[in-house]
Amino acid sequence: MGGGADKRSRRLRPTVWWLTSTALVVLASAVFAVLQLWPQAGARAAEGEGGGSAEQVAVSAETFATKGCPKNTPIPSAAYDLGGSFSGLTAEAPEEVCNPAAPKGVELVSGPSKTVGYLNVSYGNCAEPSGSGESPIGETGDPEKEGEQTGSTTETGTPSLSGCSPPLAVQSWPECARSPNTYRSPAEQSSGQESEENENSQGNQNGQGNENGQGEGGSGSALNPSEQITLSAAPQIPAAAFEEGRRIELYTGATTIVVFAESASIAHNAANALAAAAAAANPSATEKTLQKEAAGPGNANTCTNLLKSGG
Repeated sequence: MGGGADKRSRRLRPTVWWLTSTALVVLASAVFAVLQLWPQAGARAAEGEGGGSAEQVAVSAETFATKGCPKNTPIPSAAYDLGGSFSGLTAEAPEEVCNPAAPKGVELVSGPSKTVGYLNVSYGNCAEPSGSGESPIGETGDPEKEGEQTGSTTETGTPSLSGCSPPLAVQSWPECARSPNTYRSPAEQSSGQESEENENSQGNQNGQGNENGQGEGGSGSALNPSEQITLSAAPQIPAAAFEEGRRIELYTGATTIVVFAESASIAHNAANALAAAAAAANPSATEKTLQKEAAGPGNANTCTNLLKSGG
């Protein structure tokens, strides 16, 4: 009996081995298929729900210089767009823009005090009037002086040379000049006080505070209320939503990507596509390192990518 059982055992072994080998082949094939699809999944995330293909694009220092940017103007070292079209909106030609410095003698509530260059890509036809012509950064808190400083941008931050805002625009700024702290006054940054209530209290004590955030009691964060958001395509990238979600800023390390859209849904879809592209361009960046870089002063004083010559 023992010999018969041993023979049956030996006869079964090849069958067991064949089944095991087949299972290993199937598993290996499945792993290979997943690895093959992984880049495609990343590409689909970069395309986003709007149908475009977000990507990193080159920055031309020479073009910034021809646009009148002075020497030593901070410019982005990398820029991003949403491809040739997004959400049915066709891309216009990229435009290098110089956000002008505040006039001498004007005290800023928030924003950089020097000229900063950024790259703008608009999508769709520009058909609606721009409104006041105010910029989302570089706030003086004085309505009488806003036009002196921010005549180059609309209230959504898109170029106002044509007098209107497109349905969608993507801007790339040097993060050293546009970070969460850009929207906080020097007093807010040094004291760590972020609430509007505390800032109003300080303004009343100084006798200079008002609802526009003017004077020493002004609050840059109160002028630009925002909320932190998480983008599913790249949750490690710090992001903030402004203007009821129609403006989203992504702090990707060296570059701050700013999305302006006519609706919060388009802005969110575009931001997710751009976040995927930024993450693919810098795969080693972690949430910790990106948060640290986003915590910079955002006043352009720490920028190192500067124009070597100006217009």
